Amino acid sequence: MNRTLARNLPDLGPFVLGFEEIAYFDEGGSPYFNWQPLWDSRGLVHPRMPQPELLQGRSGGRLGHEYLTDELTEHAVRFIQSHAGSHEARTEPFFLYLCHFAVHTPFQARAEEVAYFENKPTRGWNGHNHAVYASMVKRLDDSVGRILETLADTGLDSRTLLVFMSDNGGVTYTEPATTSNAPFKGGKALHFEGGICVPLVFHWPGHVRADQWCGVPVDSSDIFPTLVDVAGQSLEAHENLDGCSLLPLLADPENSDRHYSRDTFYWHYPFNVIVVNPDAGHPAAPHSTIREGDWKLLFDWSGAMKLYNIALDPFERDELSARHPEKALQLFRKLNDWLDANVAVKYLPALNADYDRAREVRDRPFVDLRSEYLGGDRAIRANGPGNFPDATTECLDSAGNPFPKTEPFGAEERRQEVLVPVPVTSRTGSPSRIVRRGSPARRHAGR
Repeated sequence: MNRTLARNLPDLGPFVLGFEEIAYFDEGGSPYFNWQPLWDSRGLVHPRMPQPELLQGRSGGRLGHEYLTDELTEHAVRFIQSHAGSHEARTEPFFLYLCHFAVHTPFQARAEEVAYFENKPTRGWNGHNHAVYASMVKRLDDSVGRILETLADTGLDSRTLLVFMSDNGGVTYTEPATTSNAPFKGGKALHFEGGICVPLVFHWPGHVRADQWCGVPVDSSDIFPTLVDVAGQSLEAHENLDGCSLLPLLADPENSDRHYSRDTFYWHYPFNVIVVNPDAGHPAAPHSTIREGDWKLLFDWSGAMKLYNIALDPFERDELSARHPEKALQLFRKLNDWLDANVAVKYLPALNADYDRAREVRDRPFVDLRSEYLGGDRAIRANGPGNFPDATTECLDSAGNPFPKTEPFGAEERRQEVLVPVPVTSRTGSPSRIVRRGSPARRHAGR
């Protein structure tokens, strides 16, 4: 989150939540070597940006490591150690939020470790053959190990819950291929299990039994209520939370008592994206997904829906919509009811007026499934004036003038896409990669 914007918009940003930054950079990716100048830069990336300077990050100083993952780990370790230096410090609660850039692009690693993986005799046995990526994973793994060792060495481990998770599946669209999510289908930016089935690990000696595996689907939005529950605080002040506390699952991983009551999850990806849909062989169109119990429906806004039973078919090889049309339609309606109730219109796809059916590359024609199954009043909207409500109100410079609009696609590309992407209304930043501190107020992947 851009700090200047956060101060001007009091409802946004970690600063209003009492966080203090140790080190952060407000981008999806960062250099892994010599990153400090970029993180500490205050220069605007566009001359008409409204703030006087771009407070995009803070390196936190130099702690002696040349590699970013190691440096962020050092920040985290020193913070933990600061809570073990005295009785007062040891009894003070703390919350540490560490978002590593690893293993996001750019793919950069230390030469000696890359050489180790390039020459490893078993290289490629499991379909993973990228030595640089392997080295990046190793540094991340070493980071987790060092944090666990620090908690044990300081005696804080029995009083500290550690939660480890990933935000999405591995990328499948780099050249050469970087990783594989097999046997799951797809990867990052797709709603197949390879894109949304991710690691979620809880570590709390004396409280969470080791070697347990939980196959109950959960979601990243469950983390916040879980931490509030662990801290013994109430959620009454937080209305309309999507998530539920996972604390019951830590004691009952089979959820036999059904104390974790959530069984429906939603995803929405409103963009045309370069990532190839593995079932179509073409870049993916905007897509939305619902999982209810064991059933999962994927809605491709270009005119397709797919139904799977994830319990029986976790690798999504057996598409069931033709055999269970009633279930598919029930989930389609429920998904679109949720979209219409919770997603701003400007983040829903719109029809492309320049679309040329003759240039369609898919092996099926475009069909507006919302119009066909929900009625004409809920058809995919046209792309034109008035169809992007509030699309420009957040795009004003310091003089009150709107930013110039740019066309995201060239004419040729536009004619081949039936849907246009949602407009970019403002740049408040990607999810922050931040090490932050402040006072606290599945055996399976989290969904």
